[in-house]
Amino acid sequence: MHSTHAIKTERRGPMPIMMHLALMALSQENMQHILQGIHNYHHHDFRRENELSPLESVWTAGASKLLHAPTKTPKQNHAPILLIPSFINGAEIFDLTQERSFMRWLAAQGYDVYLFDWGDLTSETTTPNLTTIITGKLVDALSFVTAQHNTPVHVLGYCLGGNLALALTSYAEKSVKSLTLLATPWDFHHRDNALRRLLLDSDKNVRALAAKNGGLSTAYLQSLFIQTNIMQSAAKYANFGRNDPQSALAKHFVATEDWVNGGTDIPAALIAECISIFYKDNASHTRQWALDNGHNILPSQINCPCMIITPKNDAIVPYATSHALTLHMPEATCISPDTGHIGMLVGRKAEQICWQPILSFLAQHEK
Repeated sequence: MHSTHAIKTERRGPMPIMMHLALMALSQENMQHILQGIHNYHHHDFRRENELSPLESVWTAGASKLLHAPTKTPKQNHAPILLIPSFINGAEIFDLTQERSFMRWLAAQGYDVYLFDWGDLTSETTTPNLTTIITGKLVDALSFVTAQHNTPVHVLGYCLGGNLALALTSYAEKSVKSLTLLATPWDFHHRDNALRRLLLDSDKNVRALAAKNGGLSTAYLQSLFIQTNIMQSAAKYANFGRNDPQSALAKHFVATEDWVNGGTDIPAALIAECISIFYKDNASHTRQWALDNGHNILPSQINCPCMIITPKNDAIVPYATSHALTLHMPEATCISPDTGHIGMLVGRKAEQICWQPILSFLAQHEK
């Protein structure tokens, strides 16, 4: 561990702090443990930037960039991998700590890995929308990686990044070797999708902010995610307050919470578009999702090898919401690990239940 003098910035979480304090009133028997957990989180000496060597930025487009983890075994000559996270939280979920970096683990298995980092989209000169993101930033990033290696690319998307990865594949499939989708929401109208009601209730305010070219704060978005399982947030900080703050599990908790509470504001217009297309119209599941240029996003017309991973215990993207995608892609390889939205990528069993199956899928489709 690094000493506290290395701290550069104060932690922002847990966000929103007032909601977490209110949770204590709902769980008075855990009040002292929750307070201790928040205290331990703010005073923990883990800092990700002190632990992981920086990844080289090899391509930029506005606020966005590609980070590169070069293969550790170049003679294997695998096709490269492009990782696409959601733009709601930071890209570091793919590169969290030394022990829980899916990106660096893939590089150690012989792959050149490129991570799409969205950056601060509110700083862009022109507010991006889904079409410009897909046909502009993502197509250009894919073209860059393809040109670097002179071969199609394994594309992997997580959460809403999965929707974008699928759209990218639909739009530029000749450059895609395989497509892997992790916890990708598809049927947004399923009754288990608690986030839908919360976002629809927020729609008027989001559109008003969009009209002013405003940004939606990460604290606001996090408050919606918390409400999908409100007592879980109280319980996790209470448990953290009870346990050894210097343990390996504590370090992982802090790293994950830093990711949850990090990120940048998101253009309200982009969130409003997602609410309209997905949460109002369910355009993905009803086969009505089309880009501004008229291109329809139809999973059933994607021909490259596909893998779909639908966690059974996902509160953010419920199992039924993501598993609906398999109805559109019946030939895809599908697994449903007994884990949650975050645990699938960085949990204690992530390598066993998620990383290794993905590696096996990629190996099957190298030739």
